[in-house]
Amino acid sequence: MSILNEFYNSKYANCTEYKNAPCYRALISIAFFEYYLHCLMLEDVKEEINNFTSSVRDGEEYILTYDFDDDEPTVLMEFYPLEFLEGWGAVYVDHTHTCYPLILYPQAHKIKKSTRIDGFLHAVESIHGEVDKLLDLFLKYEIIRDLKNDEQRKLNWTNYHKDLHTFIHNKYS
Repeated sequence: MSILNEFYNSKYANCTEYKNAPCYRALISIAFFEYYLHCLMLEDVKEEINNFTSSVRDGEEYILTYDFDDDEPTVLMEFYPLEFLEGWGAVYVDHTHTCYPLILYPQAHKIKKSTRIDGFLHAVESIHGEVDKLLDLFLKYEIIRDLKNDEQRKLNWTNYHKDLHTFIHNKYS
């Protein structure tokens, strides 16, 4: 069962720069944060981020699951490359309840000139390049796992998202 399921809200994944657009870095980071809260092993998370990055770079399927607490594995994210007429793209399925499934197609985005798949690839590379800072953020908020008071959990979860978006926009120190 998801540790943070009752606190997930689609607004947490919204991009602050583009109205009603999901922030790819937030979606990916939230899935890996949930993974971390179940395993509490930074090296395992770092290895999974590396596996995810390699899969996306190579256009290979990737599924992030955990089975630390349950008999059945729980899926956190899925990535499936697709071939379009205009080039390759992908489907990204979020299972953290922060976003609907995304079609990352090779056409240019209506706001920016880059394609959605290029934007996603940029987000993946950005996370990979700053993985140690992201893991520091996970460490800072791992207390969420053990908090019993719902108000304290919600406050820490909200603060995590504020810090996550600060990190995403390269202001995290």
